[in-house]
Amino acid sequence: TTPRWQHNPQGGFQMAGDMRSVGPRAPTTPAIR
Repeated sequence: TTPRWQHNPQGGFQMAGDMRSVGPRAPTTPAIR
């Protein structure tokens, strides 16, 4: 199972299947699915 929240290389967190990301350095990048 894929975790609901995935850590991204930019240093933030992305929600799987969502276009939004949150974190100290959240970029406007599609979430990793």
